[in-house]
Amino acid sequence: MNEEAQTPEIAQSPTTHVTPASDMSNPLYGVHGWLKFLVVMNLYVGPILFGLRQIMSWIGYMILLDKHPGIILSGLIDTAVGLYLVVRGIQVARGLRDIQPRAVQNAKALLKLILAWTFVSIPVSFLSGLNAKDLIPGTVKGVLVGVIGFAIWYSYFNVSKRVQATYPDWKE
Repeated sequence: MNEEAQTPEIAQSPTTHVTPASDMSNPLYGVHGWLKFLVVMNLYVGPILFGLRQIMSWIGYMILLDKHPGIILSGLIDTAVGLYLVVRGIQVARGLRDIQPRAVQNAKALLKLILAWTFVSIPVSFLSGLNAKDLIPGTVKGVLVGVIGFAIWYSYFNVSKRVQATYPDWKE
């Protein structure tokens, strides 16, 4: 018997197709461009700005406390929710940076939470006791910025070729 006959045949599987989402040779693969901008903003810039904003806000709350005692409750709620969103943003940014499973879904969920807070924060701001006439311009601006920001980033995660090339489960 020749050696070829004694060698067991290895079953040939059909050619496996590497999906673009896991193809590291794809030039769009990786955390670059706008995706990197989002990660850097949530990991580094966002927490610093949040801290500075809270310091300035609480200085203002203390100044207004005598005339508007409800401002403390409003401030506590705003600070607690804001802190949660910042911490969650850091977690999401780490997942995106490290190309972890479900990172895109977590980012979309965070965007939905932020959008929800944009609307829920409206009545919370009125708990402060400040004049509604003074609160309305800031509230309208906050809603517009929140809705536009949500639309841009949510769309980005749905249509970005970089997101599709980097995260295998981007669509789930």
